[in-house]
Amino acid sequence: MDQELTWPLLPNQPLPGGVNLNERVLTTSRRATNSILCSAQSSIGACFMDIITLVAFIISIYLAGRIAERRGRRFKIWAWIAAFIGPLALPLVFLFPNLHRKNGEHA
Repeated sequence: MDQELTWPLLPNQPLPGGVNLNERVLTTSRRATNSILCSAQSSIGACFMDIITLVAFIISIYLAGRIAERRGRRFKIWAWIAAFIGPLALPLVFLFPNLHRKNGEHA
């Protein structure tokens, strides 16, 4: 080795392969960025499933609110419940009694 490396390495100090530290860091970061982009592009199926889940949550918010409203409950409260627990709010609405029915009727 013609040159001794001093510690700490300075940015413009050439490494044994003749490459500056700045160039080596840039090359490494480019490789890391490319690998992240490739892994993100290969997970299109996961992105599609995320979209389906989001749409299901939004639909369940509206449906739970409307069903609750028809059963004598408040739309806003059940919409928030559905926002937190998602589609599980739909069967939960039916577990509570219907407030619009007459007292003599059974469920």
